[in-house]
This record gives sequence, C-alpha cells and structure tokens, in this order.
Amino acid sequence: MQDQLFGRINIESLHGGGNVFRAIRDEPGSALFRSVIGGLLLLIGGALLFGSVYNWITFFGGSTSGNAAASVQVLGNLVAGIGLGIMGAIVFSLGIYIFVSYFRGQFETQRMQEFAKKNGFRFIGASSGARYQARVFLPSADSRRHLNVVTGSIGDHKVEFGDFKATVESRGRNRRKSQHTVSEFAYVAINLGARAPKLVLDAQRDGRRININGMVRYELEGDFPSHFTTWVPADTERDMLEFMTPDVMQVFSDYGQDHDFELLGTLLVIIANKNRIGRVPTMAGLLQTADHLIPVLRHKATQGSW
Repeated sequence: MQDQLFGRINIESLHGGGNVFRAIRDEPGSALFRSVIGGLLLLIGGALLFGSVYNWITFFGGSTSGNAAASVQVLGNLVAGIGLGIMGAIVFSLGIYIFVSYFRGQFETQRMQEFAKKNGFRFIGASSGARYQARVFLPSADSRRHLNVVTGSIGDHKVEFGDFKATVESRGRNRRKSQHTVSEFAYVAINLGARAPKLVLDAQRDGRRININGMVRYELEGDFPSHFTTWVPADTERDMLEFMTPDVMQVFSDYGQDHDFELLGTLLVIIANKNRIGRVPTMAGLLQTADHLIPVLRHKATQGSW
C-alpha cells in the first residue's frame, strides 16, 4: 500500500492571501521604502497619462481650418498624446509592480509561517549561502539565498521546505550594476535515513537545464533519457547503475517528470523549477512526489553500501 506520510501534512494555510497591516508591521522600513518609490511612480505615471488624455482631447477638438500652422499644432498634440500615454503606462505599471511584488512576497512568508505552525514545524525564513552542499544549491553565482525556509520532521524523516535563488552581478556600459537570476526554484529536502549514490536527475519536461560542474552525463537504458538527463560524479557510474534499477527508473518516470532531483548521501532534494514554495500547487506536487518516491528510494538505499 502506498505510504501517504507526506500527504498528511496540512497545507490549508497556503490557501488565500495575507494581511497587509502585518506585512507593514513586520518590515516597516522596507514597506516605507517601497511605498515611497511605488507612490512616486504612480503619481508620475498618472500625471503622464493625464497629459496624454489632455493632448488627445486637444487633438480631437482642434480645428485646422486650412491653417498650416494649426495643422502642425494638432499633429503635435497627437504625437505628444501617444508618447505621454506610452511613458505614463510604463511608469504607472512599474509602480503597481513594486507594490504587488512586495506584498506578494510578504503574503507568501505569512502563509509559510502559518504552515509551520499548523504542522509543528519551525519557520526559519531567509538564509544567505547554500544550506546544503548539493550541486543544485551551488551554481556559479555571486549570491545564493534561501527564502521562506521551514524545517521539521515527518515520521523519522527530517525535512526542509523553501525557495532558493542564485544571482550574478554584471556592469553595463554606464558602469551601473545589475543582477541576473541564474537559478530559482522551490524545493523540499528530505533525509532518507539511508545512504544512496550521488546523482542528479534533470527533468526534460520543465525546460530548465541544470548546469552541473564536476559531474558527467550518463545515458541510462530504455526511454529514461527522454524523461531525465542523468548526471553522476566521475568514476561512480557503477554505484549509480546498481541503484537506478528498472523499478527505480519507473517510479521516477511515472511520478517525477515535473521535478528535478538530487541524491547526496542520505539527502534527497526535490525541485520545482521557477515555482515558489508558498503556493498550494507547488507544495502539493512536491509532497505527492515525495510520497511516491521515498518508500522506493529508501528501500533501495538500504540494499547497498554506497
């Protein structure tokens, strides 16, 4: 019978929105900064849009009466109205984005805090640097950061939920710094309770290619390579082949094609690429995948000495 250990976790707290006043109270400095910048952009964008409307009214209400100068002026109002409208829409949208992105992030944090409380877990929040030495947490980057981290135990399995983001800095021609995201995903890290060979499975379906340094690509049998790209440390292929038997490959193919995976000793990391842990579909998918994989992987891990 399929073990539903992870399916017992209460994820009801991840439904719904959040509390605006609590978000402001928790981070008043950041909330004030975002409010000032976002408010200014909304005011500027609104003024530009008002100017655009005024010019459009002038254009439609203008009369040339065969006067060349008047025709030029009316045409100028048309061009000005279009330009102000475009700039106003961009600036106004940027102001809205600043507000929405801030409160969306705060609401996800609130939901993860409630998730931890409902399940008897511990909410850690943000953490700089890689929390594990797994390859997926060590991309070439200037900054690595975990967010909304929750830790606890499910049965005899230690578990961690969270978001991970890695960025690199670059300078443009004007010497201004900019950041580029090289890796971003939601994850659950689970202690199997038994050691398994080191390997990374990069799912084909999610469209994300994991950049694995220091590992070699290996083609497993059957149609498994059409579902996953397999990476292993050099000279460990034999251990991987003893572990990745047809029954193990089948359970990955049946239930894991929406996720990437890394096995590192007793640790299993399940990754939801470009998703956030505080969203119900993401969390539910990770937990369902864990319920299908953990019994099979743990049983297989106890049969070897890797």
